[in-house]
Amino acid sequence: MTDNDWRGPVNQLLYCVTFDRQLTGEVVDRVARLAVEGGALRLGPQAYHDAATRALAAGADLTELPMEHDQQARADFLRRFTARLDELRPWPETGFTKQDVAQWASFARAVPVARLDAPVIDVRNVLRERFDRIGAEGEDLYALILRLGTGETVALLGSYAAGQRVTLLQRDPGDPETLRRHFQQATGFPAEKIQAL
Repeated sequence: MTDNDWRGPVNQLLYCVTFDRQLTGEVVDRVARLAVEGGALRLGPQAYHDAATRALAAGADLTELPMEHDQQARADFLRRFTARLDELRPWPETGFTKQDVAQWASFARAVPVARLDAPVIDVRNVLRERFDRIGAEGEDLYALILRLGTGETVALLGSYAAGQRVTLLQRDPGDPETLRRHFQQATGFPAEKIQAL
């Protein structure tokens, strides 16, 4: 995590408490549980813990988001949030985490290992993650890069054009059948809709 990589996750945490007049223990617990359980906070507890810790250590300005809480209240919330996350350890293993689309360049030699019998919109709804545009302006090409809980990093490639299906790409060496199985287990995508290539 570079010096400013904490900002996105920290702003997500602060956004969760925008409408809370007081940052009580119940509020801290609610946000910590969201980070552990997923849902609105999808990066996983370690990412939020690391980001909050780094922001606090840097004495960072936390007032970017417009909310009634001042710098001190926001910093105090983050301190109590990280402490509450520590109390909730061990955290459950996450099936997958979305990766930055900038990693798409590392898929130049990736191998297609499966076709998902579903359009981008259906895959997005099952995984609850947004595909990012990777094509040039006017080009209908989107990717979703995931790090599976088993350690593999995969990409899903597709188009919103009618009738198009999504392709699962394997970036790193390994057995394609094992990767397909790990993908299905991590995401819960219906096994019968994962067609080997």
